[in-house]
Amino acid sequence: MTIWFKGCTFSIILLVLLWIPNLNAAVVAKPVEYEAENVKLEGYLAYDFGVTTKRPGVLVIHEWWGHDEYARKRAQMLAELGYTAFALDMYGKGKLATHPAEAGEFSGEVKSHLEIAQKRFKAALTLLRSHRTVDPNQIAVIGYCFGGGVALEMARRGYNVNAVVSFHGSLATEHPVKPGMMRARILVCQGEDDSLVTAEEVEKFEKEMKMAKANYKIITYPGAKHSFTNPKADELAQTFGLPIGYNLEADGQSWDDMQVFLTETFTNTKTKTAADHEEEKVGAPPEEEGSELLTGTVHFINVAGGFFGIIGDDSKHYEPINLAADFQNDGMKIQFKIKVDENIASFRMWGTPVRILSISATSEKKEQKKPSETKTATK
Repeated sequence: MTIWFKGCTFSIILLVLLWIPNLNAAVVAKPVEYEAENVKLEGYLAYDFGVTTKRPGVLVIHEWWGHDEYARKRAQMLAELGYTAFALDMYGKGKLATHPAEAGEFSGEVKSHLEIAQKRFKAALTLLRSHRTVDPNQIAVIGYCFGGGVALEMARRGYNVNAVVSFHGSLATEHPVKPGMMRARILVCQGEDDSLVTAEEVEKFEKEMKMAKANYKIITYPGAKHSFTNPKADELAQTFGLPIGYNLEADGQSWDDMQVFLTETFTNTKTKTAADHEEEKVGAPPEEEGSELLTGTVHFINVAGGFFGIIGDDSKHYEPINLAADFQNDGMKIQFKIKVDENIASFRMWGTPVRILSISATSEKKEQKKPSETKTATK
């Protein structure tokens, strides 16, 4: 069973200790400006200057209020644990909500235009992965409420991160993950009394993960409402009449569960070389047999709402069901190996539905990847 229930087994004193910073840590923390599609964004970078070796990096995605002090605090806490953390910005520099209606407008704009979310996520991911303190092959993403939902959406799109942790995040999606696309290990920390994310949504999410054969775990905390990790939740609930609330024990226990989860994940992650990356496969086990190595070009096809297809150099059209987000680039030249999926019909009537067995970029129209950024499925 993948759903765990945490009882009241830890004292309040122990949970408070989880919030006490490591006094031996020499944390450097600073705002960092960056851009995505000409939109100015401001994130927050934190790391322990006293650690001399490369370490895992963790992206932090904020709540629906925007990039605020709470997200920055979490980045600092991660730095105190020995990670390099970057709290990203999904809305734009200085764009913070002060009322639920405004927060709903900001978050709704991002959720209804996931291509924008992807570009802003990718910009932050590239920034973190390229930092001198970070092992680019050891990356996790954590998110709170809105941010947890965004983190899960990015995982559904096949971004090559090792782990995703969602704290009281949105679980519903209009784009369920397809088998072979979910590379990250998933941890969902959910409040048992969360009226904004219902038990039915949790059940549907679990069914989605099982269908996709994802590596996932759901932990439910008794008595915890939505936003149970945010100390300001009670004040916000009283001011705006929101069904949210802070829960000290669930907050501390979920943070502890995250630490265990990340330690397990990164302990089992091999540090790869550029040569390793070039040989790895995306979206299917290596023992699957497919076609010979093909070459072609990725194209955005403006049919049936739009999708990314592949036109082979043999002029054949292919509709990949598991094309990872990093290869969804109009005009990208690729080498690829496929397997025709006879169980899936093409309602678009444009090309042959196929499953990608392996793929690599040979050149790109818009930007050139470094070899170390070739993406790999988590087994």
